[in-house]
Amino acid sequence: MNHTTEKDVYTVVFVIAERAYLYPCFCLNHQQALEKAFAGHLEAFGPLPMGTRCLVHGLCHDTNCNCRGKNLVIDCFTCPEGVRVTNYQHD
Repeated sequence: MNHTTEKDVYTVVFVIAERAYLYPCFCLNHQQALEKAFAGHLEAFGPLPMGTRCLVHGLCHDTNCNCRGKNLVIDCFTCPEGVRVTNYQHD
């Protein structure tokens, strides 16, 4: 993805055993927000279990996207390779 250099507030949610862990992040994009939230969770609670659902919400900064900066929710889960995206949805 191509991104602008503007930072925005992103919200990352990890769902573990019917409990939600919320991480607000001031970042450049969804990927950076997810990485910051992973680091914060690791420091506070340890590593995320495989299969943990992750939701990342924030403005779309993909310059190749026709949404013109709408909110974008990325739904993914943790796997041995890192994370696997299951859905992208603009709202």
